Amino acid sequence: MSLAEVLRRASWFSRTTLDPDSARVLDELDVGGTPLRWAEVKGAQRSAVLVLGDNDTALLEAMLTLTTRESWRTRSGGLVRWRGPVWSEPALDEVLQTTATNAVARVGGDFVLKVYRVLGDDRGEPALLSAMDDCALLPKPLGYLDYENADGLPGGCLALITHAVVGTPLDQPLRNALRSGWAGRPSYPTDLLRAVGEALSALHVRLADGADAKAMPLTERLSELMSSLAHVRRTLPRSAEHRHDLLDRCGVLVRELVFESDYPAGPRHGDLHLAHVLIDDEQQVRFVDPDGQTVQASSPLDDFAALCRAVECFAADEEVARTTRELELDKHQYTRELREAALDPNSLGRRRAPGARWASEITRTLTAGVDREALAVPYLLRTLHELRYHGERAGDPAAEYYADLTWISLAEFVVGLEGAVPA
Repeated sequence: MSLAEVLRRASWFSRTTLDPDSARVLDELDVGGTPLRWAEVKGAQRSAVLVLGDNDTALLEAMLTLTTRESWRTRSGGLVRWRGPVWSEPALDEVLQTTATNAVARVGGDFVLKVYRVLGDDRGEPALLSAMDDCALLPKPLGYLDYENADGLPGGCLALITHAVVGTPLDQPLRNALRSGWAGRPSYPTDLLRAVGEALSALHVRLADGADAKAMPLTERLSELMSSLAHVRRTLPRSAEHRHDLLDRCGVLVRELVFESDYPAGPRHGDLHLAHVLIDDEQQVRFVDPDGQTVQASSPLDDFAALCRAVECFAADEEVARTTRELELDKHQYTRELREAALDPNSLGRRRAPGARWASEITRTLTAGVDREALAVPYLLRTLHELRYHGERAGDPAAEYYADLTWISLAEFVVGLEGAVPA
């Protein structure tokens, strides 16, 4: 199978930003008959070096095999090193998820293998977990695979293996609570949500090594906001007039928000969604998949905003599934119509996203003690990040479905905040 064909078949590949026909093999390694390829792929705005197998299972199995030796020499003279205890007969137990960022599997019974699809996408996670291997809030690392090219220069982390974290993802108790409300028994797991919020704050303290968050002017985040707006705009067709108009309003709102205000700057988890929050039977909370990259303008509020958006998306998805199932509708067409109505200039922001009322109760408890007004900029940044992510995968029905839900939430947020910001 050609490299371009492998990429065309991959659901995670960003076809709107990278051209599969531009793929060029930089290096190769045969791992027990399974080929691994390092390939440069170019696009109009960026390029990336991808690490590819013929499919995700083959990629995961090859990476696991690389842990059976301390080092492997690639075809071009590069070197792959395993920085951990050598395994004799590791087993791939179960593929857990497939995302644009990585492929994940349970291995060896009690471990989790994460393979980074793009060199550099590890964002310092292996180093962070190694430095904090005594932190009970994060997974304990076993080891990682890194790559250096034929010139002996660091090429990036390929994969990470951690001890599996015991617990149930946060979406499961939330699903039980939401559906109990459908049966006429409204439920909000208040104690659990408070435990998550407190654990997240404790993680921020640990990441900051006990230092207090530093007050920084919001203008420090203006370039990030404007860049996010531009990226989202590039993923839209010109015919998407109402979405372009909403982005214009965001641009005006951004400038009003950031001047003469401060925010708490400091380290954050950086990649929080419901599946990355695990709760065990004793309601001990742990977090997986932290972003170890230092970002000067980041804030602990970024994590709370990410959880708010995760809850909103979860509730909307559940409610849409329920409605379309009961009415025998196509969920993609139904959600597209909801988005068109929500962004219509005559009703902009008046139509709430499905499940928004329930989600607002959950996020209010989850962010107890957090200044809700201070969440505005992090919330907007997170929402734009999601729209960019989905927009880069335009043509994938799932990406377009979640983008439609996100546009509805953004319209409600922008109109609501416009009324709160002095002219």
